Amino acid sequence: MLLEVKDLGVQYGDKAPVVKNVNLQIDRGEILAIVGESGSGKTTVIRSIMGCLPASAHIASGSICLEGTNIGAMSQSSRRNWQGTKVTMIFQDTGNTMDPIQRVGKQFCEYLQAHQPYTKKEAEARALELLSLAALPNGEDIIKKYPFELSGGQKQRVGIAMAMAFNPCLLLADEPTAALDVTTQKQVVEQLLALRDKTSMAMIIVTHNIKIAAYMSDKMLVMKKGQVIESGTTKLVMAHPQEEYTNQLIAAVPRLGGSRYVEG
Repeated sequence: MLLEVKDLGVQYGDKAPVVKNVNLQIDRGEILAIVGESGSGKTTVIRSIMGCLPASAHIASGSICLEGTNIGAMSQSSRRNWQGTKVTMIFQDTGNTMDPIQRVGKQFCEYLQAHQPYTKKEAEARALELLSLAALPNGEDIIKKYPFELSGGQKQRVGIAMAMAFNPCLLLADEPTAALDVTTQKQVVEQLLALRDKTSMAMIIVTHNIKIAAYMSDKMLVMKKGQVIESGTTKLVMAHPQEEYTNQLIAAVPRLGGSRYVEG
């Protein structure tokens, strides 16, 4: 088992837990979707796995084990060794995570050099290679631009390229298509699936869009008010939902020609 989360609970300060008793398992090559409305705790779960909760939040209970090692018991220096390398994250709007006054190439190279002893020339060559892998043509032009000069889809692909830099075993994606138009959403989804097929990395995707979850994932968790209310294989959850809330999410998917449209 690559990742196992047991009875995870997360609190902000001394308030009641915002995430309670979350359990999940994922192995190499699998995609797990966590679905639910805004505020259901989806993002808090993957931020707990990544170790990037806000300063006011903490893991109050449970365990997170990566390849059999309890992440919570790791020293800060040990955790830094796998953050951004073995486990990486794509955010909802990559542009907001980038320095607006630094060119894309400079930021990309600094990220690479922070984890590996690349020379400037080697880092730039690797950045161009990764941009090509993320289906971004004209990488030489991309690295010369500032983030605001890129489209939303281009910025998300830069985020994907950076996330794939060190061949991670686990990719966490927080609403990676939410800020994109439908056509670009499909392109980004297909790119993520192609990278999974090529590298056998596992992926956890957080989304409120059950159509995207159904298309991409092998397993699905449905969250509401900080708790998992339904889980199982994606086919089982979609075909035989046990909870009314899950039914409501599925009912929100548009129909085409009388059939529920969940295939991208």
